[in-house]
Amino acid sequence: MSKPSLAPRIEQLESVLRSSEPLGPATDIPFAIFVYEPSRELELRKEVELLSTRLKNAGHPVHVVDLGKIMWDCVRAHPGGPDGLVEVEKGGADLDDVLAEARTLLIGPRQDRVGPLERRVIEELSELDESDGIGLLVQAGALFPIYRTSALLERMIGVLQVRTVLFYPGLVRGASELSFMGVCEPSPNYRPRIFAS
Repeated sequence: MSKPSLAPRIEQLESVLRSSEPLGPATDIPFAIFVYEPSRELELRKEVELLSTRLKNAGHPVHVVDLGKIMWDCVRAHPGGPDGLVEVEKGGADLDDVLAEARTLLIGPRQDRVGPLERRVIEELSELDESDGIGLLVQAGALFPIYRTSALLERMIGVLQVRTVLFYPGLVRGASELSFMGVCEPSPNYRPRIFAS
């Protein structure tokens, strides 16, 4: 049995993005999460590309942010580059320690409200006007298992005012708990509006 297309839910999201309806649950949270099964990544990428084109044709400035690319840019900040983390692991370090080190490269020192990853997302979206610009965050699966996306939008609340959609590979558990990649423990810590099947 084939799965239903993502297109109807993308159309629902597009309708909200083209309207003056708030995207998020509050003015300081202009974010939404579009949940899709991780196995549908290629279909999702195609739909996002089409969505971006339609929104631009309707007069909305759109910027698609590749979170995977940003993650690797952050990891390159390791003194030994991405290979440095591999060498640490080969040297016998516990995998949890290697992942913790990689995570620090993404979130920065704990006292920072906005870390390197969020800072780069904000920089990429800074050219968009808050009144009609739209940010589309893709390739979130590349962050697994280093970085949980619940932190990404949460850390940008009050800092980023552009309407932004995180395309989230995962599953909805219960009423509104999201399981990143369908394997992480479901988290209720998502305040943005959720578009799910």
